[in-house]
Amino acid sequence: MTKTALKPAMQHGEEAITLLTEDHKKVKKLLVDFARLAKGDGNDKAKAEVVRQICMELTIHAQAAEEIFYPAVRAVIKDNDLMDEADVEHAGAKNLIAQLEAMTPVTTTMTQRLPCSARASIIM
Repeated sequence: MTKTALKPAMQHGEEAITLLTEDHKKVKKLLVDFARLAKGDGNDKAKAEVVRQICMELTIHAQAAEEIFYPAVRAVIKDNDLMDEADVEHAGAKNLIAQLEAMTPVTTTMTQRLPCSARASIIM
């Protein structure tokens, strides 16, 4: 493959990385917002809305990573162990998202579990 043929593919890959990086930043900001609200600056309705946004963003991010980004990475790096670990991390994040979505209204358990999703979102 020539450099000319690689250039569009590389640009597409760079755009995907930029999109995933922006997703991470968005979720991190939402997690900071939730932490602020959890310290007493917000009511349960506001906390629940931030949790809903976090779950939605992580779900969209995970789907894009699993369907587009990870298959492309898996084909290039040929490191099945690393990519299998990413799949396990996504499964854990999806499980946590389902648990958070089931917790209505906002509970102490939700406040305790949400920091775990921060770790999951960074790995995603």
